[in-house]
Amino acid sequence: MTHPPALLARTPAARPQWPTCIRFVGRAAVLTMLWISTPAATLHGLPSAPPTITAQSGSFEVREGTPIALFVEATGTAPLTYQWYSNDPYIVGIPDYAIRGANEPHLNFIAVRNSRATNYWCEVRDPSGLGAESSPMHITVRPAAGPYITLDPAPQQGDFLRLYTLFVDVAGGEAPHLQWLRNGLPIPGATLPSLTLSAHGFACCEDLALYAVEVFDDFGHTNRSAETEARRYNTVDLRIIRDPESVLTQPGATVTFTAEVWVPKSDLGKVEYQWLHNGSPHRTTQEPSLTLTQVTASDLGSYSGRVWGPTSMLTAESNAARLDFALPRLIVDTTQTVSRLAGQPGVAGDRSGPALAAHLNTPRGGSFDAQGDFVFADSGNHRIKRLTRSGDLQTVAGEGLPGLLDGPAERSRFRSPTAVVANANGELFVADSGNHAIRRIDRAGVVSTVAGTGAPGGARGVGQSASFSFPTDLAFAKDGSLFVVEPVGHSVRQLAVDGLVTRWAGARVAGWLDGQGTASRLHTPSAIALDSNGFQYVAEQGNPCIRLIDPEGGVSTRFRFHGWGYVDGPVAQAELRTVESIATDASGRLLVADTGNHAIRRLSPDGEVTQVTTLAGTGSPGSADGPVATASFSSPSGVAIAPDGSVYVTDTGNHMIRRIGPHSGLRLSFGRATPSGPVTLSWPSGILQSAPTPLGAWEDLPAATSPHAPSTALQQLFFRVRTE
Repeated sequence: MTHPPALLARTPAARPQWPTCIRFVGRAAVLTMLWISTPAATLHGLPSAPPTITAQSGSFEVREGTPIALFVEATGTAPLTYQWYSNDPYIVGIPDYAIRGANEPHLNFIAVRNSRATNYWCEVRDPSGLGAESSPMHITVRPAAGPYITLDPAPQQGDFLRLYTLFVDVAGGEAPHLQWLRNGLPIPGATLPSLTLSAHGFACCEDLALYAVEVFDDFGHTNRSAETEARRYNTVDLRIIRDPESVLTQPGATVTFTAEVWVPKSDLGKVEYQWLHNGSPHRTTQEPSLTLTQVTASDLGSYSGRVWGPTSMLTAESNAARLDFALPRLIVDTTQTVSRLAGQPGVAGDRSGPALAAHLNTPRGGSFDAQGDFVFADSGNHRIKRLTRSGDLQTVAGEGLPGLLDGPAERSRFRSPTAVVANANGELFVADSGNHAIRRIDRAGVVSTVAGTGAPGGARGVGQSASFSFPTDLAFAKDGSLFVVEPVGHSVRQLAVDGLVTRWAGARVAGWLDGQGTASRLHTPSAIALDSNGFQYVAEQGNPCIRLIDPEGGVSTRFRFHGWGYVDGPVAQAELRTVESIATDASGRLLVADTGNHAIRRLSPDGEVTQVTTLAGTGSPGSADGPVATASFSSPSGVAIAPDGSVYVTDTGNHMIRRIGPHSGLRLSFGRATPSGPVTLSWPSGILQSAPTPLGAWEDLPAATSPHAPSTALQQLFFRVRTE
């Protein structure tokens, strides 16, 4: 519309007249406005330029739970209006849409969560409708460490009309909350580190139950203590009147332990025995005896019997008896142990060379290449590295600085990669999570971007026309296609051999729904593994389960756990927490990096019942090597099966690569007959090994120093032992 000249100089005192008339043209009514003004009329301030953004906040990388304030500053014709936008579907439901109620120059997050990690921008408009848009401001969120339990509540046992208190100690986390449970159900108002059981409760049995405490925070981290029992004495109790006796025996023999119990009431019924081996549950029976057949070195140790009545809280436990070999014996030890392969415990750095002296920084997922070397993502160093079979740590690709740069391996750049897999041609494919891309390292060492734009998204397409949002894990199918786990998009994507990226399972909506392909619903999938038949196992962080995707894309729930926690046993009763990696071994069993429990778990068929057991780890963070029962990890996030059947673990919190496998040396067991002087082991072909004094039981005798070391076929044979 062109204004009359008088309109451009109207004074406030002038009051122009606005006569109007309506003309009808065909079926449309046209409003004609006639402008009449006085010569003195003027108009000031018609805008001729849009607002200008003069300042804005930058991008943030913060720990989960940190407060953040985004802002813009702008100049222009007042009053200015503001509207904030985000491409995060969690906030507004669809990408690139306005955030409801965000109409101020600033956008505040009181405690930012991982779901808010995305791009934000602000649009500023003046009264005439002219506007300006800020540059994108990206929020990157590092996960907060959750609280954990350092001391479980101790069992309580007492008589009538007394008060008893359960205690728990909690460490870590940010503003943790506590909730006591009785027989698995929350106790209203019981949110303190102690719980007092009333005298009245003990008198009428309502407090005679199993107790546990759950600790959690506002960011989804949760931990649960072991269950403990509150029991009550009766006027009489079970009594052990004969403890089991210690035994010195020969390998392959049969041994029986017996704990004789006095039952105070004839109507009590048959009692039940729980036998313990080295303090851990071994076997439950209704007989007072435990029989071991074909005794081996793994059976040696202490045995005790615990007994209780089926219709009361009466209980008793025997003293421990020892089982040892009667004669000194040299055996080949196949005990599963955890050992360090690369990196220094708790030391973050970037140093290649001999692996045990090298430094890593937050290693993540890896796999084995055609040569049997372990390639993995050194995420904190933004590099891809290789641990060779000879024990050297090498940099495969990555300059060591964050970025998205293709080209020769030594000058390429990645941003927080999380997984590496090799295809049949010897090429390496990388889940470059921080760059929202899939990268390839060819056999000549050249890095290229296969798919992804460097910005988050979920578009279908080929190459850089496709987009990802924080891909975390990869797995190759037999036909050469690559499956990509995308937690933010609640999906598994497929990168076909021709380069086309499509959505294979799930959609951009969280849920728990079996079905075909994109009709199914996943919740924050985190890891994927393929078995020999082409079936895909997918672990989720939002659902306590492992899903199975058949070769045609049908999604079903394969393992459904009881919930989040740390419990072994049948799947329906077992609990896991924060699974970040899974792998299948030659027997079809699943190995799971249970990151939140600092353990490696195993799912294996046992008849018709699938069991979940802990392969290694104690449930608490640590870095101890040694037997799997006592070894410890810190937030392991990667697990892979080596060609020799051992298990490689990327121990992320400890900045190390660890191995779970059999002990490789010879060991000498003296039982209780440990000699006090030097020992010489001999075989018809000559002296095997000499040892200094004193030589304790289970002293390591490395096979490498034994010139005539026996093979595993001889492990049942005794060796002549001469003491001096």
